[in-house]
Amino acid sequence: MPNAASHAARRARWQALQAQLRDSSRANRSDVVDEQARQREAAQKRSPAHAHKLAKAERLLDERDMRERGEDVERHRAMHYTIEENEAWEKKLEEKERSRDKGMIDFQDLAERSYQRQIRQLKPDRAAYAEQKQAEANTEAARPSREPPRDRQLVRASEAAVAPAVASYGTHAPDEDAVDRLVTHLNYEHDQIHRRSRRREDDLDVEGTYINQRNKRFNRKIQRYFGEHTKELRENLERGTAL
Repeated sequence: MPNAASHAARRARWQALQAQLRDSSRANRSDVVDEQARQREAAQKRSPAHAHKLAKAERLLDERDMRERGEDVERHRAMHYTIEENEAWEKKLEEKERSRDKGMIDFQDLAERSYQRQIRQLKPDRAAYAEQKQAEANTEAARPSREPPRDRQLVRASEAAVAPAVASYGTHAPDEDAVDRLVTHLNYEHDQIHRRSRRREDDLDVEGTYINQRNKRFNRKIQRYFGEHTKELRENLERGTAL
């Protein structure tokens, strides 16, 4: 009996040590994860490029571990996608396909593509526009019909025989956010045009002594090699005192 009691005591002590070891390992693992999270946050604050590399390295290590365990990496990655993320990704692929260069285009297609690009960059509030348009349609439907006055006289917009949208044309005042978006878009388009336009090196104040770009480069070479030797002769020709 004493041997059985001592054996049971040793077994209980061993189980307690095993439980303590598991708790310590779990706590250490939690501390390691917290430390990695703190390092990741510090790296993100310090350098976005370093944070991106660190996240990529962690992702590659996780994928390597999954391959060693025999798991499908793509399946595991797809399991963490939400429906919203999947729809956003499919929408992004569709927009990329629409904006892809499809070969030869004419001026009409080019104008349409430029218009769609500007609309995407401007990001107008189409929902608010649709609501405003529907409200005007409802107001017009509920408004009693009036006959237009026979003589030319001024009437109020609310008493006019035309639609309120027609009577109030030009009186709409956009909000500050819409104005800011429009100004930002116009500045962006101006910068793009200025950046893509061909730079003109010609100075309008300088007298032109060439007929084309090739002749201009040739005159520069002549001036570079013989300019100092013919300076006096050119000045005499300009003054009209040359022999």
